[in-house]
Amino acid sequence: MKKQFIFITDLHITTQSNVRTGDYLSDIIKKLEFTVDYANKHNATILIGGDLFDKPSVPDFVKSAVGQVFQKAQLPIFCIWGNHDQLYSTHDKDDKTSYQLLCQFGVIRNLETEDYGDFILTAKKPLQNIGKPQLAMFHGFLNQEDKGWEVMFPDITVKDQAMVLLGHDHVPYEPLEYGSVRVIRPGSFTRVTRETASYRTPVLTHILVNTEDPKRVFKFKLVPIEVARTPEEIFKEKKETISAEEKGSYEEIVKSLMSVEQQDLSLMGAVNSVADAETAAYIKEVYDEVQNEKESK
Repeated sequence: MKKQFIFITDLHITTQSNVRTGDYLSDIIKKLEFTVDYANKHNATILIGGDLFDKPSVPDFVKSAVGQVFQKAQLPIFCIWGNHDQLYSTHDKDDKTSYQLLCQFGVIRNLETEDYGDFILTAKKPLQNIGKPQLAMFHGFLNQEDKGWEVMFPDITVKDQAMVLLGHDHVPYEPLEYGSVRVIRPGSFTRVTRETASYRTPVLTHILVNTEDPKRVFKFKLVPIEVARTPEEIFKEKKETISAEEKGSYEEIVKSLMSVEQQDLSLMGAVNSVADAETAAYIKEVYDEVQNEKESK
C-alpha cells in the first residue's frame, strides 16, 4: 500500500499578533490555501499536530475563514488537541471551544486511531507493538516535561517501524532516529515570537507511506510554504506613527474615564471605552467563563 500525508502543526490561528506586521489572519489563510492545494495535488491527507487555534474560542469570522479553506480538501483533515485549543487545560469544557465546533460540523476530525490495513495512523500514547508500521501524531515536547504536554521516550519505545510527528515545540529539529522510530519535529506553521527559530521559512512535511518497502516504510521531505512572508517582512520594527489627532483622541478617552464616578465604571464599561468591538467581545467572553466557573464551584 502507498499513501501520502501532509503534516503541519502549531498554526495558532487568531485575529492578530502584537509582534508581527501586516494582517495576521490573512497570512495564515494564504498558507492554509497553499497547504490544501498541495495536499489535493498529491492526493494526500492533511494532519495537524495541535494548537490549531491560539485561543480556545475565536470569533465566528475566524472559524468561517478557516472552514472555507479546509472544506476544499479532497480528503479528511485529521487534528489533535493542543494546549492552546483547550479551555482551562481540561477536556471538561470541550463543548465551548472552537476546535470542538469544527469537529462537530465535520470540518476536521479529531484523530484517535485510523487503521489502513497495512499500517495505522494513531494519536494514542504510549505506542504499543502491534506487528505493523505506525504513523503517530502527538502534541508535546520530546523527553521534556511540560504539565502533560510531553512525549517521553518510553511512550514511543516499540519494535514496530514507526514515524512520530510532534507538535508543541515551535523550533525545527533534524530527524531523530530512536531504535525503529523516527521522530519528526518541523517547527511551527506560524511564527509568533521574535526568536532565532522564527527567522526561517515555515515548511509542511510531505510523508510517503509505502508498505511495499519494508526497510523504510515511512519517507518524508520538507516543502517550503511558498506564500509565507520573509522574517524581515514579518518582524520589522514598527515605528511610532501616532498622529496629533490620534493623541487627542486618546486624551479624550482618558478624560472621559476620569470623569466617571468610580462606582459607575464597570469592568466592561472601561473595556468598551478603550477597546475595539472585537477585543471587547472576546474579553467579555473570557470574563463570563471565569464568572460561570466561580458560580459552579
